[in-house]
Amino acid sequence: MPLSVSMEKFFAKEKYTREDIEKFSSTPEELESAKLLPEVSYEVSKPTKQRRREIIHNIFSAILFPYGLLRLIARIARIVAGFFVSGPTKKKNKLNHYRKKYGERLKKEDFLVKRLTLKIGGEKYDGILIAHRDTLASKKWDIRCLGRTRSYERTMKKEISVFPTRKRNILMVNRPSVGCSEGYPLPEEMGNSQRVGIRLLEEIGSQKIAIDMHSLGGATGGEAILQHDFKGKTKKDKPTYVAIFDRTFGTLSQTVSAMTNPILGFLLRLINYNFSVIKASKRLEEHNIQQIIIQATNPTKYLNKEKRILNPQTSVFSSDGTIPERATLAGALKKENLNLLENRIFMAAKKKMPHSENKNPEFDKILYAKVDRLLKPQRTPDFFCL
Repeated sequence: MPLSVSMEKFFAKEKYTREDIEKFSSTPEELESAKLLPEVSYEVSKPTKQRRREIIHNIFSAILFPYGLLRLIARIARIVAGFFVSGPTKKKNKLNHYRKKYGERLKKEDFLVKRLTLKIGGEKYDGILIAHRDTLASKKWDIRCLGRTRSYERTMKKEISVFPTRKRNILMVNRPSVGCSEGYPLPEEMGNSQRVGIRLLEEIGSQKIAIDMHSLGGATGGEAILQHDFKGKTKKDKPTYVAIFDRTFGTLSQTVSAMTNPILGFLLRLINYNFSVIKASKRLEEHNIQQIIIQATNPTKYLNKEKRILNPQTSVFSSDGTIPERATLAGALKKENLNLLENRIFMAAKKKMPHSENKNPEFDKILYAKVDRLLKPQRTPDFFCL
């Protein structure tokens, strides 16, 4: 489904007035609504491979009774596992209150706040666009893939305080079963919720897209990366992409094994409930898309201390207090014996920075200066830009 005419015209502007922002932003009633907005803002179909796989499984389930029964049992087990992995969030009435409260506060500061209903396949997801009048015409957007127990409603509060440092237009989409989003927290559906967001940013004409993934967001964003074609709206309008993996893990099963018991990690693989952020990193490399990987280290060996750029070959990656050392994405990539500096920049997380904290002003300033440089169409090779 293409963008609505009003949405297409709005994002085609080269300059925005306060009246433009106020007119296009969601109303207080839309922000406070306890349900998804009835009008679908943007819709895409499921990836072809995913649709084919579902068709094949459905055919076998209809023909072979034992297969269908086993598939049903496995799906129930995957859904149960999904709710544990995704984690509890605030109750819906609390999230509705946050959405209206922080949305209205942002609007008073000249921010566009646009609530969206995004659809992929048969599932609908709740998303929000936040952009300041001064940066809206830059066509520079981030999609934030949020961590475990996080929702966009709780993250909205920080935007006013971090905007002077980051200066980003952002899109956030709640993954399945979080807030008003539909569906179950299964890997393919969690990936779909972020993939439709990336497609939307391409459709509105974004020229520079940063996929910012924190903790479990590395898994949901990673699934989207594995499904996405990175072709843009048209070949001529193809954006420049950067991926940020912020203190995330290599695979879910390995992380669960390291944090709890290896048997649980084995069971996740058995029911096919797993995320491989390693595969997502490799896919980005195939598309020549730059990656920034943030991880705690001890000891820390810098290539550029001022910019917190690590030497991944000599640094020892460590736990950030939540994800164990041997389960981190940075550590997993190192074990793969890859060319770690090929389209990858490793940054040291600030010491004593809690896992739940999405960076801080000092670190943000360094990080987003690096992101902006990598998003320039003509880049000097990374090795010479450190």
